[in-house]
Amino acid sequence: MANPISHSDPIGAQLQAPGAAFEIEEIQLNGIGCRVFRRSPPTLNAIFAGAQQFSEREFIVYNDARISYGEAFAKAAALAATITQQIGVTKGTRI
Repeated sequence: MANPISHSDPIGAQLQAPGAAFEIEEIQLNGIGCRVFRRSPPTLNAIFAGAQQFSEREFIVYNDARISYGEAFAKAAALAATITQQIGVTKGTRI
């Protein structure tokens, strides 16, 4: 498969080379060829699970406001609880 990074970008080419940290492979997703990072987490849930180890670190900084990963996950869990319990959103509901 052709590397999507231009040959004029040697750093990008090195990062995406076979065996490198950001190696790209082509997969079929719903019958469509997609380029993906070979070593990426398989799901969004896996990304969030991995990020939980950084609960004390800053996740969002906007002007003087700062929110840690832990605070962001707590707010997301509270929102999820609210929309499932009070609004009736369930798996598969389009929102």
